[in-house]
This record gives sequence, structure tokens and C-alpha cells, in this order.
Amino acid sequence: PYNSLVIIDDSGSMSGAPFRFASFIASVCLCKNPDDDGRNLIGMFNSRSHWHSYIDAQARTRNSILRSQVAKTNAQPFVDPTLSFFDNYKRISSFLQSAFQGGGTNITHIPDGLKTVCDQFPEVLDSLHNYPVWTIISDGEWNSLYSPEASINDFFRRCENYFGYRPYIVAIDICEGSWAHPEYLKADRFSGIDNMIYIPSNPAMI
Repeated sequence: PYNSLVIIDDSGSMSGAPFRFASFIASVCLCKNPDDDGRNLIGMFNSRSHWHSYIDAQARTRNSILRSQVAKTNAQPFVDPTLSFFDNYKRISSFLQSAFQGGGTNITHIPDGLKTVCDQFPEVLDSLHNYPVWTIISDGEWNSLYSPEASINDFFRRCENYFGYRPYIVAIDICEGSWAHPEYLKADRFSGIDNMIYIPSNPAMI
């Protein structure tokens, strides 16, 4: 058994249905992690990244500009093993909606943001090695450079420099296809890249 570091895209293009679907997939991944540490850590990325290890807010209602009214709550774990999956999903989804930021999409801010956390809390660097697999859930356009290969190689290079290892990436695409450039929709766009599996935007494949 291994923990997967769950990372969800909360850029502006994820608003609405894509983010709800991503929240569901993230909930599945968290619940499948084998220990409490893995079940209670999630990253979110846009033009920056932010990291959360417990639920401390929930979404109330959404206003006309797709931002949530947020209510603060007492800190709780993401996954409560005494609850059903559906109840855990509702809690996780509400928190993720409350933490949604919007902005652009840049995967380099995943390792960059984690490095900032590790610099502040060195013990986090040690615990990262318990996450050999990183599951990134996004809506397609997360190439930060001119090609998928360049983007992923830059991502891996940063991980090796910052953390001393190259994680295995499971990239789950939830792109709706209505806005994305055709290049971002090709199922083979990450073919040939080591340490990575790309799951195209098709719920049946997931």
C-alpha cells in the first residue's frame, strides 16, 4: 500500500461542473490512501499552489461571480473513517469549494509551493517520501511551457532538485473539450514520458 499525494486544479477554467467532478475524484483518491497522513493532505494549484491538511471551512452558497460564501468551522480531518464515502465526499467537496481560488494554470507552482512549505517545516520534506505517486486532477491545459514534454521535464527536474526524488505522476484529465486548444485534447500528448500515466477526459476510463 502506498499514499498518493492528491493535487487538484482550482484555476478559473475549473469553475462549475469540472471542479465538482474533480472534487469527486479527489475524494476517491483520499479515501483510498492507506493511512491518516495520506488521507488528510491535499494540494491545490492555479497561478500558485496552496496545501491543506484538515477541513476548517465549508462553502455555504455560490454567488454570481462563482465565488463561495465561506463559513469557518472547527478543524476536522478530510476523511472520517466512521462515515460513509458519500458523507466524506460531501465534506471534502464543500471544503474544496470554499478554498477555490481561480487564476491561471501552472504546474511548476506545485513543486515550487511545496518547496516553500518544506523550507518552513523541514519535517514535511521527510514525509513527502511517503508519497511516491502524485495524482494531478486538472482540465487539460496544464502545460506551463511550450510542449507537454518540456513542461513535465521541468516539473520533474524541480522535484528532484527540491525533494531528492522524481514522483510517479497520474494525470487525470477532466477537460470538457469546449474551450481547449485541440493540442490539449490529444490522448497521446504525454506518450513516451517516463514516470507518468495520462488518463484522458473520459469518466468511463476512470
